[in-house]
Amino acid sequence: IAERYGINEQDLPKSVLESKKLTSNVINEQMSKIAEIILNKDKMTDKIKNINWERNVVVFGNVDQNNKCSVTLGREQRGFREELIGQCGKDTNIKLSPILMFGNNEYWVEYAWIVEVNSFQNKVNVAISLKYNDKKKTIQIKAIHCDPQRLLEQHEVIIPPTDGNKCDILETFSTNITSLNICANPDRLSKTKHLELKRFIEHSHELDMSQFDKRNYYYVQASKVLDKWG
Repeated sequence: IAERYGINEQDLPKSVLESKKLTSNVINEQMSKIAEIILNKDKMTDKIKNINWERNVVVFGNVDQNNKCSVTLGREQRGFREELIGQCGKDTNIKLSPILMFGNNEYWVEYAWIVEVNSFQNKVNVAISLKYNDKKKTIQIKAIHCDPQRLLEQHEVIIPPTDGNKCDILETFSTNITSLNICANPDRLSKTKHLELKRFIEHSHELDMSQFDKRNYYYVQASKVLDKWG
């Protein structure tokens, strides 16, 4: 780097983990406290119910330009909340992955909690990112992540992969959607589904079906729905 860019080692950006606020000990401690909250079903239920998922939670979809078709899963807010609540306190081995987030010339760490959601007759994974508030000793639900590759990259900025430290996000994150749309109003959700399914069928001839699990199933179901809605 010094030869190519003429930058001395002292002038290079410091690792996130060199920050006093984001040491490995701090991150491990926050992960432990977040896991305790998730395992406390009453506390986590309150968090899930008391946030407007449509307005106050950012959704990060898959923005890979190589994707020829986007598949957005539409979910009604009440049903989505019930699915998340059903996964609280269920698995005592809560796995969280710290990820680096940026905004307004600042950076901070959030923790990705991988969950299952229903998609037609199948289940897919999304990650709910949680931020720990040290002062209030609680968590804030910040975002939903649908792209496991991007999630892995955000994680490896904090904890680079080594022989003794390999993140298993890609192994535990199974999905065939590119984004998630949560609606508080079921009528608006129906319109969203209609538009997405119509777009899916219009571009289906461009797709390599072998590269997308269950894509044939989605195509058949989309055709049936559009025939019904007209």
